[in-house]
Amino acid sequence: MSVEKQREAQWPYARMTLWLLLAVIVAYAGLQAPLPYRLVAVVAGLVGVGGGIVLVVQSLRKKLSVLMLLSGLIAVLACGMFAGTAAAQALFWDATVEFDECQASALTERSMSRCFIEYEEDMLDSVPSPF
Repeated sequence: MSVEKQREAQWPYARMTLWLLLAVIVAYAGLQAPLPYRLVAVVAGLVGVGGGIVLVVQSLRKKLSVLMLLSGLIAVLACGMFAGTAAAQALFWDATVEFDECQASALTERSMSRCFIEYEEDMLDSVPSPF
């Protein structure tokens, strides 16, 4: 296969890499948003993980460049991390709302660390105990 045909064959996957980059950016931005909009990070993260897996499989099957394989792996890792973090925060909805309010009103490092301690306690309190 000539170099030109090989480049033409990789063009759809290069475009897919750009879409995965957009998914990573949206997932990160969604993670920084207030809580109701933070669920966008879960959706964008799941889309990025799915697209990244498809890119990894296709790059291994069709022997695409190593850059395509790396971009797929990085998209899976980054989007997975952002989606997992946002999903955990959504799971502990009430504790996260209180933490966001506490963090917004915190002025010093001591009050910020108190917010983190209260957040951990609220999350532990929301998990039902078997005893």
